[in-house]
Amino acid sequence: MGIEDHLYKSLGYYQKLPSFITKPLGFLYRSIPLSVRYGKLYSEYEDLISTSEFWSDEQIDSFTNNTLKKTLVNAYENSDYFHDLFSSVNFSPYSFTGIKDLEKIPFSDKSTIRSFKEQILSQKFSRDRLIYVTTGGTSGIPVEVYYLKGRERTRELVFMTDQWKRAGYIYGDRIARIRGTVVDQSGNNSFFRYEPVKNRLYLSTYDLYEENFPLFIEKLKQFKPHFLHTYPSAIILMAKYIIKNDVHIEGIKAVLCSSEQFYPGQRELIEKAFNCRVYSWYGHTEYSTLAGECECSSNYHIYFQYGFTELIDEMGNPVSKPGIRGEIVGTSYEMTAFPIIRYRTGDYAEWVENKCSCGRNYKLINNVVGRWQQEKIITLKNSEISLTALNMHSDIFDNVIQYQFYQKERGKVTLRIIKSVNYQKDDEKKITRSFKEKFKDLVEFNIEYIDNIPRTQRGKHKFLISELPESCNN
Repeated sequence: MGIEDHLYKSLGYYQKLPSFITKPLGFLYRSIPLSVRYGKLYSEYEDLISTSEFWSDEQIDSFTNNTLKKTLVNAYENSDYFHDLFSSVNFSPYSFTGIKDLEKIPFSDKSTIRSFKEQILSQKFSRDRLIYVTTGGTSGIPVEVYYLKGRERTRELVFMTDQWKRAGYIYGDRIARIRGTVVDQSGNNSFFRYEPVKNRLYLSTYDLYEENFPLFIEKLKQFKPHFLHTYPSAIILMAKYIIKNDVHIEGIKAVLCSSEQFYPGQRELIEKAFNCRVYSWYGHTEYSTLAGECECSSNYHIYFQYGFTELIDEMGNPVSKPGIRGEIVGTSYEMTAFPIIRYRTGDYAEWVENKCSCGRNYKLINNVVGRWQQEKIITLKNSEISLTALNMHSDIFDNVIQYQFYQKERGKVTLRIIKSVNYQKDDEKKITRSFKEKFKDLVEFNIEYIDNIPRTQRGKHKFLISELPESCNN
């Protein structure tokens, strides 16, 4: 294990230090090789990707079957939940022969994790070897998972670095990040924070309204980022302003977008504004599936080394033909302490028939549709805050069964909450404090406690109920 995960608990303290301390510390830490910071596993995953992305179908099938069997055996032997589940359907991971056998295992989903979290957790590892994280609750149902120190976060960095390499990225390149970060500083820097370890400039998503754009653009010109890392719904606002006012920002190699789908015309508008290509990818905190675009195509290439990906129809049957929409189901190869197996993501995609001209032998998907559309909260200044930016990757919803935003007036939002039996006054304080930090003085925030959140006619949960007049969204 490297030193990165040992320092993870200290991250919050580091971020609160003044810049004259964090800058030299960050520069010094960045100079340490990644293989030292993250351990030898970092190099092992780098080697795996570089040697396998052009494998034959036979090599990939052999790798997939062997890795799936290892994953299933680990879950059976170390997770009470999966031991009981496999036994209940007479499934033996020791006799696993191929992906067809996987269909014998029932699906899991967010509700499964919420209900059986402790039973899913492996008995093999002590708690001090785990990192507790949450998925952010983008479905309105917050979910907690556990990473194993020295593994999951290391793997994620390797794969994401490889994904970004297709856009020309080299680790340490300057990145401007507009993705929901709360910038807690005063004066002229209240919208910005520089992070020296990864050489990134964080820009406040919650202050993206027109009167601030000149300041944002000036900061970008000063920082001279090679890449922008953002949500489509965040960067599209700035892109419109840039085109309207004939602004030019030089030196950006690519815009890196994730967590939301593109609507028609958005990608083209962003590329026109920043004079570079947009790259997008698909992944999630449960770490079961990762797929992204390459330099030759806008189809998503599924990393077979990362996990096993299925598409299923409404009846739970496999979707095998191209052009037919199916729900994405993922099985993680690395969540050894908290197995994620046949996990229904609630996201949808379609298979692509042809191989990509880049030569990488990856299965392709396109038309990826997220669990929530690009719903937005409208502030007092008529600016927009994407619900994606409001994801809370923390413990504030641990004692919440479900929640939903409600907006009837511009600049006013109610968070409807179904409490668990463990919910306390301190939970309310933490939730209120966290959202007020993000909303600042642009949104009046309050909490309403309810017993039930109705679903749509199709049985879906809506993350936001907005009854704003259409004029507020224009």
